[in-house]
Amino acid sequence: MGNLKIGEQLLDVDLIIFDKDGTLIDFFYLWGQKARQSIETLVQQVQGDALLLATVCTRLGCDLKTDNVVSDSDMACASLEMVQKTAVQVLQEWGLSWEAAETAVQTHFTPILMALPTAEMIRPIGALSDFLAQCQQAAIKVGIVTSDYRAGTVYALDVLNIQNYIDVLVCGDDALENKPSPAPVWYIAEQCQVEPQKILVVGDSRSDLTMGKNAGVGYCVGVLTGAGTHASLQPVADMIIDSIAEMQVIFSGSDVVAIAD
Repeated sequence: MGNLKIGEQLLDVDLIIFDKDGTLIDFFYLWGQKARQSIETLVQQVQGDALLLATVCTRLGCDLKTDNVVSDSDMACASLEMVQKTAVQVLQEWGLSWEAAETAVQTHFTPILMALPTAEMIRPIGALSDFLAQCQQAAIKVGIVTSDYRAGTVYALDVLNIQNYIDVLVCGDDALENKPSPAPVWYIAEQCQVEPQKILVVGDSRSDLTMGKNAGVGYCVGVLTGAGTHASLQPVADMIIDSIAEMQVIFSGSDVVAIAD
């Protein structure tokens, strides 16, 4: 058995629930490229101008100058349905009918955004597999809650070779309310038979940590490797760290195992 150490604080947890992109996976590298390609294709196919391109980017939260997504934006945190809805609304405001806007988004935007990335696009943050193996050895269960669809999530876990370390997975297309609803946390807690007070939620967005707060978990930790900023995470975080590399598994009478950079 073991405990988890973050900074100088020792936490007694039986379950860690992670967000995926921006927490376990390099969010900016993956979604920056996908967002740019999907938005530019959509605007081109509806014969839009530079103003429409800028408007779609602003409303969805994509910075074309940096290929990054904006903190706490739809592109950073929302479900696919919400992202699609926002894109359709922008096209309607630009002058398309609802039917034409819906068709354009479904045909030219969504398939690109949701296409499986190449293996090279999926980069773990730190020595993720080693850390999760230590969690398993310490009997600390691990769950993931993501707004991404299950097919893409399972694919990413397979690419990273960490699927055997994940006890429960909740995805954006599952029959559960997603973040910031507490439903995913309560579901994972029930499956793992862990009380909320012994759960740590780790994520890069306000919605991740709000989910944890709404569920009454013991700890909510924000990381700065995704779309969130210190300012956006602080109101709902018990602690903010640079990355999950600062998390360490401690075994009684043995060495500390950290997520190496």
